[in-house]
Amino acid sequence: METGKKCKVGILYCNQNKVHNVVANQIFELLQAPASESDYLPWLISTKLDEYAFRANVSLLADKEVNLILVFGEFFSVLLCQIYRESREYQTVFIGVTDPVQLGLVQSLEKPGGSMSGVRMEPAPEDIQADVLARCFPYVSKVLIPYCSKALSGRVKLRAESAAERFRSSGICVQLYPIDMPEDAIEVVFKNIDFFDGVLVLEGCSTTAVVREIAAICLQYKKVFCSNNGWHGIEMGATFSYGPNWDETAKQAVKMIRLWWDERQPLATQSVVTLSNNRVFFVNEVSLRQIGDVQALIERLMQIDGVRLVRCWPNTFLSDVL
Repeated sequence: METGKKCKVGILYCNQNKVHNVVANQIFELLQAPASESDYLPWLISTKLDEYAFRANVSLLADKEVNLILVFGEFFSVLLCQIYRESREYQTVFIGVTDPVQLGLVQSLEKPGGSMSGVRMEPAPEDIQADVLARCFPYVSKVLIPYCSKALSGRVKLRAESAAERFRSSGICVQLYPIDMPEDAIEVVFKNIDFFDGVLVLEGCSTTAVVREIAAICLQYKKVFCSNNGWHGIEMGATFSYGPNWDETAKQAVKMIRLWWDERQPLATQSVVTLSNNRVFFVNEVSLRQIGDVQALIERLMQIDGVRLVRCWPNTFLSDVL
C-alpha cells in the first residue's frame, strides 16, 4: 500500500437479487466507515443479470482505475474470469460461489494461485429440505418440484432427484418438472397447484420475483411452500431457516480485502472461506394452520440438525404456539 493512497474497490452485484443488494451495501459501509479515516474508496455498481450489461460495467470500473473488484454469484464470477482472459486482470474477491475449483476460478480452496479468492457457499445437505417436508406426512402427501435442468452445471437436477427419492421413501408422491427458465416455475406451479399439497423450489429458480409469486400462490391455495433461498423466505415471514447470516459473509469478504491491501497478503495465497448456504422452510403459515398439532410438528422439525426457528408471521396463531 502506498502512503496516502486509497484502495479503489468496485462492487459489482445483480440489481435483481435482494441478497446481492443487502450484502453489497454492508460491504460498502464496512469499507467506508469512518469515511474520513478509511483507506478505501468503494463504488457500488448494480447491473442486470446480462452479459452485455456486466461487460459494460466492468469497463466502467476499468476507467475508474480500480485496484480490486468484488463480484457476486457464479454467473458474474465466471464471466469476469472470461473477461480477464481477454484483457487485463484485477485482484478479485467473489461471493456466493458453490464450487470455485470446478468453475476454474481458483486452483484449490487452500491455495487459489491466481488473482481470485473469496467466500464460497457450501451446499446444505442434499436432503435437508426434503427431510423437512417428509416429516409433514401425511399432511403433505404430494409434492411438486419445478427445477432448471441446466442450472449449476446440472447439479440442480441431481438435487431434485435426490429430494424425490427422499419423498418417495416416506410415502410421498412427487412430480419432477424440468423447466428452462426460472420464471417458468410460476406457470408450472399455478397450473398444477390443485394436484399437490406442497411445492419445493430449488437453486436456479429462487429469484426474488419467482419466490414471491410462488409463495403468493401457495398462500392463496393453502399449500406448503419450501424454498432453498433463505433471504427471500425470511423477508416474507418464514418460520424456519437453515444456514448463516449474511453479516458474516460481508465481514469475511472485507477481511480478505484488508489482508490484501493493508497486510500485502496476495489473494493467491488466501484460502477460500467456506460458509454453509442458507435454507428456509414454511413461508406459509396458513399451511401450518391446517396441520393439526402444530406444536408437535415444530418439535419434530427442530430435531433436524441445522434447522432453527427465525420468525413467525405477525399477529397469527403461531405467536401463541411458539
